[in-house]
Amino acid sequence: MIELLAWIDQIETSVVSACIGKVALLRHYAHPFDPYDLSIRFSLARTRQFLALNHQAHRCTQLIFESRGERHDRAAQIEFPQILTRASPLGHHQRDFSRFPIEPVFISKQSNLAGHQLCGLPARPLAKWSFDSNSIQRPVQMIEPT
Repeated sequence: MIELLAWIDQIETSVVSACIGKVALLRHYAHPFDPYDLSIRFSLARTRQFLALNHQAHRCTQLIFESRGERHDRAAQIEFPQILTRASPLGHHQRDFSRFPIEPVFISKQSNLAGHQLCGLPARPLAKWSFDSNSIQRPVQMIEPT
């Protein structure tokens, strides 16, 4: 693990993540968004901002999503274009993705892709950190903006 963390520390990479507290979401809202749908929306908004800041808006970007099963994937594939075309705003904001060619790719964990596995490594530490920011862990420190 030490060697892996040292290698990750040396490569140029960016992480866009969204952690949704499902229990808190259900407790605070009478009719909340689906947590998976909400995480897609937050991730898209952050990805759009990242692409714009890095002058990459015109380039096709593939977003890799971990497959959540046929029903969830089908729902996400239907919702995804609606989010991109501003047909389904989040709160008061309607993000314009028309300049951002984005392609969703749903991959199961069993596919065993190296990049997918690498993205999965900080998932648990990020989730723990998002619910308790006092629990700073090495993977979170590595991906924080400098």
